[in-house]
Amino acid sequence: MEETNETIQSSLVGVQSNLSEQEAELYSQKAIDGFSLLMAPIFGSVMFAMNLKRLNKTEGVYPVITFGVGYFIFTIYFSENVSDKIPVHLWNAVGSLALHYYFWKNILVTKLNFEKGRSGNRLSLQH
Repeated sequence: MEETNETIQSSLVGVQSNLSEQEAELYSQKAIDGFSLLMAPIFGSVMFAMNLKRLNKTEGVYPVITFGVGYFIFTIYFSENVSDKIPVHLWNAVGSLALHYYFWKNILVTKLNFEKGRSGNRLSLQH
């Protein structure tokens, strides 16, 4: 699990070097997870969508924002009408896990390319 996150983060380094200096700043996976858990997944989904836009992967922006808004509406409805005994942070944790495990791996990292070179092994992100 830890190796996968490091692999994904290291693959983004190559993508960031190809972007202009203004666009190269991305929110880390830990920052997105933190905002999703402590605030609400809608904030994490907006941060994640901003990353996708900066990486020119605009086809993923709509699903991520739709998930964030839909999940936010679902948690409000469910907590007010069905069960108010479930803590808010538990709802946030479920949304954060969805962003982390589904959207991050299926939308942002579409293909990792393993290349062997003279300087060693390298992973790069391909669109």
